Amino acid sequence: MANLIEQALIVKRKIKLVRFHQSGDFFSQAYFDAWLMVAINHPEWIVYGYTKALPYWVKRLHSIPPNFKLVASRGGTHDYLIEMFGLRSVRVVLSEREAKRKCKLPIDHDDTHVWKHNGDFAIVIHGTQPAGSKAGKAWYKIARHGKGGYNADYFKHKDKAKQLEYERKARLARKMQQSLASAAIKISPKQVRSDPPPQRGLKVNPQKIS
Repeated sequence: MANLIEQALIVKRKIKLVRFHQSGDFFSQAYFDAWLMVAINHPEWIVYGYTKALPYWVKRLHSIPPNFKLVASRGGTHDYLIEMFGLRSVRVVLSEREAKRKCKLPIDHDDTHVWKHNGDFAIVIHGTQPAGSKAGKAWYKIARHGKGGYNADYFKHKDKAKQLEYERKARLARKMQQSLASAAIKISPKQVRSDPPPQRGLKVNPQKIS
């Protein structure tokens, strides 16, 4: 199984960060061990992600390499293992205020707290939530007026940088068009002759009739 994962990843060049799940979780010990083997075989990669499948993690607790960055996602059926084994964890909160005042946790907006930093952290709720629920109301408020999850204002500086780069390329394209237009050779229309052009080929003079 580890070989299949590696083959799917090696086709991509210059890999540095590998998040093992965008959604979903480890479904068996063998599957967890496959990702563990991938991290061991590729110390140049940082393999990271969130999991609620804590028993699989605990069974290999002393075999985890430094580049295998795991975070326990609170809210599962095995949360008791977090304190029991001192696992690093993340807590989903309904607002930044809850994270800072109630939980006293730093907020992650782009996964850097997973693979770059150590310690627990919080994530502001993001994505579609059940209509009418407390989480749904919180997400509606965040999406309209605040910052949350991966739709946060945290990324505005990146969007601005992209916009500036787009404008720079547009200005460069306009300058190139202007320079090409000024350097173009102007071709005057040919003068139209009133008399027909001479015929090419052998000319035969008619013989004089005496």
